[in-house]
Amino acid sequence: MQVVFMFLQEVMGSTCIFIALYRFMIRLKRFAVAFYGSSSRPQLVALVAQEEIIDGGGQIEPPGMHIIYLPYSDDIRPIKKRSRWRQRW
Repeated sequence: MQVVFMFLQEVMGSTCIFIALYRFMIRLKRFAVAFYGSSSRPQLVALVAQEEIIDGGGQIEPPGMHIIYLPYSDDIRPIKKRSRWRQRW
């Protein structure tokens, strides 16, 4: 899992878009699904917004979005049923 932060130098106006998306996700308690990575090998990810956590002594965790990598359908295998455990004494 990674955390996404804003970088002002990358794209003009990206800060406004990031903040709007972040606030929308926090307010509605939603997450976003996106593609992340290179165009030759994109990875499906979930973006989960995290609010800033402040303690009496200061900031514990900054605001941002967590990136959670999601598997594609062919990455998921069925679970094999195990036979009941037998005591071997």
